Amino acid sequence: TTPRFAITRLDVVGNRRLPDELVARRAGVAVGDNLFVLDVAAAEQALLADPWIQEVRVSRELPSTLRIELVEREAAAIAVLGAESWLITAEGVPFKPVAEGDPYDLPYLTGVTPEDLAHDRDGAVARLRTGIEVLRHYARTAPSRVHVAQEVHLDEDGRVVLTAGKEGMTLHLGHGQYRRRLQMAERIIAQLGQRGRTPGILFLDNEAHPERVVARMR
Repeated sequence: TTPRFAITRLDVVGNRRLPDELVARRAGVAVGDNLFVLDVAAAEQALLADPWIQEVRVSRELPSTLRIELVEREAAAIAVLGAESWLITAEGVPFKPVAEGDPYDLPYLTGVTPEDLAHDRDGAVARLRTGIEVLRHYARTAPSRVHVAQEVHLDEDGRVVLTAGKEGMTLHLGHGQYRRRLQMAERIIAQLGQRGRTPGILFLDNEAHPERVVARMR
């Protein structure tokens, strides 16, 4: 009960999106609260209810400091799931519906439905994770700096189609070997660029002859 153990400092660590004041409010703590009266476990659970917070640890530092350590989730893309759009992590996990103030300039993943998540969540998340993998490989290519990734469509049969650029250049990537196929696309786009041409569609999904690429020009 001594005032010596009243909280005079809230030390919030690891937060980039959520301001210190909001973190403290979500945890239900304020300067002046007694450090020992505080229910640390309840504060942690209250913070974990925020979809942006992945991990949290609340600890006391005597005589008067409360330390809150956070790991925030990062949105890697937006998944269109039925009528709703969800932010998803780099692991392909949807963690919150897109709301005002959330990132909106992210590539979209389409083809996975709410029913897919309900009936086979692991399989649906794996498909979304494939979309993130394709985006990651594409980001390492030169065309990605000119033709920014817009959408990855994930067919139920596993085929992947990447759309990039404002004019919608489409890359049919088929099943797997995405890094190699995107490197092939990079070479072809560069060769055509030397002639002042840009492909509208690249078919890189020939399973029988993976070295063959068909280009349709705009």
